[in-house]
Formats: sequence, C-alpha cells, structure tokens
Amino acid sequence: MSQALLPAEEPILVPSLLRHLALPGLLDSLWPALRPAIAAGFVAAAAEDLRGQAAAAPIPARCSMTPIDDPVIRQTAGRFLIATSTMVVAGSLLGTVLRTCQRSGA
Repeated sequence: MSQALLPAEEPILVPSLLRHLALPGLLDSLWPALRPAIAAGFVAAAAEDLRGQAAAAPIPARCSMTPIDDPVIRQTAGRFLIATSTMVVAGSLLGTVLRTCQRSGA
C-alpha cells in the first residue's frame, strides 16, 4: 500500500499510519476500498491541493532562523512533505471507510 501511495524512492518510507494499522487482515480489508481513489489520482490531487494550501499560509516577514541550503535536508523535507500530505488524505479516506463499514455492519 505504501508503494502505491508514495513515490518509489530509496529508502522506502513506510508511514506510521500504515504501521499502526498493520493488524492481521486489516490493511488487506481496507485496500480494495482505497485502491480506486489512488488509481484515479484522487489521493495525489487532494494531497497536492493540501500542499498548495500550506504553501499559501502567511509566513512572518522576519524569521528567526537562517535559510537552510543543504540539499540533503531540503530533499528529505520534500519527501516528507509529499508523504505527510498524502497520508493526511489517505487517513481521511481510511476513516471514512471504517465509519461506513461500521454503519453498514460490513
């Protein structure tokens, strides 16, 4: 599931949300409900929208830290920016699936 949600880069990120839900059979049961939203590009588009909203947030004109130019730090931060926004969307979908299944008795 992690490979379907996140870019294939080394080292592979396994988001903590998925690790917390790695109970016997749970992710296997949730996967069919999430797969269409991932395949249709909904998760990626919603995550991109979320990143755009965050980028538009007001930042104080004066910041107490100096800019970080280290490419490794910037690359790492960029990877987690994508992973975190994607997992916010996926987590919301998982919550919807779990609530829906609970109501329907599935």
